Order: sequence, then C-alpha cells, then structure tokens
Amino acid sequence: NYRYYGNGNTAKLAQCYDVNLLDSYIHDAIDFQGTTEALQPQANVWLGETSSFYDGGAPHLSDTYVAGFMWLDKLGVAAVVGHKRVFRQDFIGGSYSLLDGDQNPLPDYWLSLLYKKLVGTKVLYIKGSLDYGRNLRSYAHCAKPPYPAGSVVLLLLNTNFTTATVELLNEELASSYRDVFWLSPPAGDLTSTSVLLNGVLLELVDNRDLPHLVPAEDSPGSSFSVPSISFGFVVFKDTKIPACTS
Repeated sequence: NYRYYGNGNTAKLAQCYDVNLLDSYIHDAIDFQGTTEALQPQANVWLGETSSFYDGGAPHLSDTYVAGFMWLDKLGVAAVVGHKRVFRQDFIGGSYSLLDGDQNPLPDYWLSLLYKKLVGTKVLYIKGSLDYGRNLRSYAHCAKPPYPAGSVVLLLLNTNFTTATVELLNEELASSYRDVFWLSPPAGDLTSTSVLLNGVLLELVDNRDLPHLVPAEDSPGSSFSVPSISFGFVVFKDTKIPACTS
C-alpha cells in the first residue's frame, strides 16, 4: 500500500499532459510491484491514496479537465503492472475533489464514472503499453456487462495538439462496431471545470440524477482518429476475444 502524487507546490498546466511526468509513475509502479512480489509474493499491491498533486491538489488544475490525463493514465498503468486496487483522493474537499463546493460533479468524477461503467477487471496486453515517451497512450481491458462477453475497451489518451490515428492490426477489432465515449473540454479550455461527452455537456439532471452516458457509434474499420489533447474510451462490442469470453 503506497501513496502517489505530483508536486502540488510546482504544478503547471503543461505538466498534466507531459509524457515525462506521466512516465515517472510507470517507473515507480513497476518498482513497487516488483519489490512487493519479491519480498511477499502472496501480497496484493494497492495504490492506497492518489490524485493529481499533493497538498490538497493544485487550484485551477486538479479540479479541471486537464487533470484527467494524470488520472486515466495512472489507472491504466496501475492495472498493467498488476496493482489490485486504486483509491482516489478525494470525493469532497481540496482542489482534487471529485465534487465542487455545491456538490456538482467535476471532470474527474465523470471520468471515474465512465471507467467504472466500462472497464472490466481483466487486463489485456498491448505491446509497448509501458514504454516511455508515448504521446498516444493506450491500455486495454475486457469490457464490463452489459457489453457481451468478448468485448474489449481501449483507454486512449492523446497528449499531442494534433490528431492521432490508431491502426487496428487485429482483424477482430477492425471488423467490430465501436462505441465511443470521448471526453473533451468546452471550447478547448483545458482548465474548464466542465467536460463534454461526445460534444454534449455532462451535468446532473434536475440537479440530482445522473444523465444517460450515451456513446457515439462508429462503424468497423482498420483505423480511426483520436482528437488532439483529449482522452476517452472506445468499446469494441462485436469482438470475441478469447481472453474476454472465459
């Protein structure tokens, strides 16, 4: 069980999507997992407390869209290296809160909600998913029900200010219809405390109920585009990947 944060005293906007900062967690997560397995092979490793930056978070960063790069990438890395639990700080309180002072959801709340809705516990191997220097970062899991057995969800982050392209070399993925849950900031403002899902503002219904999280539907194809400086989830819902059917 360990804690992990960035430095809240020196936090800057560009650090949140800086691949060097994101990569620093890969090193620490591998080190902690490996040390634990060597000394206590039966123990499970938990990331017991984490968010973007320590000291209550960085004001106007930790509570905004841009902090999602650090959060989603950390979830992806922790799963790949074998961590069993990740605990998020904090639901209410501090700049890294998931809710604001009026208890309205902030961007990391919606990101966490989508993760819990879509991402299953079985982790799939993507070649290079722990390589350093990746501007387009990807992680894969079996998708959760109600998606059928065999479905796959990709976690994708594009840290560049240009559109990226994903080439699908796996025929099952290329031939599958896709549900896209893409998160972006309103008007491209990375420090917005609001977030769009496929271009639609996410907000509570009647100030109390969660909205339906409606995907954009994408047809099969051997490639697809990933918008600049943004992140989200792509569910391949027609695949029969053996690892996800058992």
